[in-house]
Amino acid sequence: MSIHDHQIADLLQKHMALYGYELIDLPIIEPADLFLIKAGDPIISSLFTFERQNHQFALRPEFTAGAASHYTRLFGNQSPMARWQYHGPIFQDPPGNGSSTYQHYSIGAELIGMGGAIADAEIISMSAHGLTAVGVSDFQLTIGHTGLTRRLLSRFQLDARIERFLLHHSAILQDPGHGKSHLVAQLKRLYAPEQAASSADEILQFQLDKSTDFIGGRSRQDIARRLLQKRKGAAAWEQIIAATDFLDQWGQIAGPPPQVWDRMRDLIGASDEVSQQILAEFQSVINLLEICGIPAEQMRIKPSLARSWEYYTGIVFELASRDGINVGGGGRYNELIQLISQHPATPAVGFAYNMINLARAIGEIAHTTNPPMQLYITPTAHQAGMRWAHLLRQQQVATAITSDVAAQTTAPLRIDETGNCHARQRIYTLDEIEQLVAELKEVKQ
Repeated sequence: MSIHDHQIADLLQKHMALYGYELIDLPIIEPADLFLIKAGDPIISSLFTFERQNHQFALRPEFTAGAASHYTRLFGNQSPMARWQYHGPIFQDPPGNGSSTYQHYSIGAELIGMGGAIADAEIISMSAHGLTAVGVSDFQLTIGHTGLTRRLLSRFQLDARIERFLLHHSAILQDPGHGKSHLVAQLKRLYAPEQAASSADEILQFQLDKSTDFIGGRSRQDIARRLLQKRKGAAAWEQIIAATDFLDQWGQIAGPPPQVWDRMRDLIGASDEVSQQILAEFQSVINLLEICGIPAEQMRIKPSLARSWEYYTGIVFELASRDGINVGGGGRYNELIQLISQHPATPAVGFAYNMINLARAIGEIAHTTNPPMQLYITPTAHQAGMRWAHLLRQQQVATAITSDVAAQTTAPLRIDETGNCHARQRIYTLDEIEQLVAELKEVKQ
């Protein structure tokens, strides 16, 4: 961790403490299953794992799963509210990583045991104002809703694997180089109606050929599931295209809050009262954010935003610097705590900063604490010099002592053989230390 990271961590720790978030320490090594239960492919493929006494362990790739596990160990079957912040190293080796840098620094927070718009707004506003606290005031906040998107997609009654395929490839719809035609071409290869006949022939041939339990390295059960999936998809082709059309329209909605609500409401439809209620709560979060001092012009609503389809269950958000660099994000993950243990369902929302990008956006920020005053001590005045240094520190004056002869003329403070302090062409006795401190602070101002 660099001095710069320490500086950022200190500022953010103090900022989040203003919201009542307690700093906690979490294990660096956890059972690997903890990070695999609801992790997306990026986390799974970047884990550092090892075996110990026939158990698989991993270096933590993020903090949220560890915080959720800590919550269940700490509270058993109870679900009290916990406001936690954390910072420390995480370890990831993503595919295609061209560098040898596997250790990164992460800072974030979790609000566990509290649902609703107030909790979402608290986490989002705290993370956004944290950027201001470290000097990045010109940020862009993008907010979406994973839960609402999934609910609307469920209207098409697709098989779970087909729905998952569509969600994970929905970003293609907004890609200028590909778009809807590219995604439909992929879907045709897998689920088009003409695939129904071929898949039926394959199933028949598969049933006739029982000479081996493994074909091409895959078990008969795996092959059977793939063929049935293919046939189901072909039978539901019209629903698949309708769902693709919906995701295409949904993904095109993006803009400042006042410009998107009507479009979202129209696409949801008046008859879907549950989805309309989710939208109303979404709007209330945005209203609360404005009350918390985040201008509407710095907010962008993009309902299709998805940080991870497996992980998040509700509102999601991302923070970017003025030049578009992602500096953090998070969202609601109400299912995680119940999945990792027998703990009752517990609402939770959190976020983390992308420290590499955040440090880049900040640049070199000034120290928030005063740099130490150099105090030169002559060789015969060690005791007096140590006494002066101690008393100055008690007066909240950072003091670094030195006996280097070169500092005799450059140090702002110098203790002579009589035990007095020379500063700014004046000599102070110990009885005058408060006057010295007052003048030093006045100079710094």
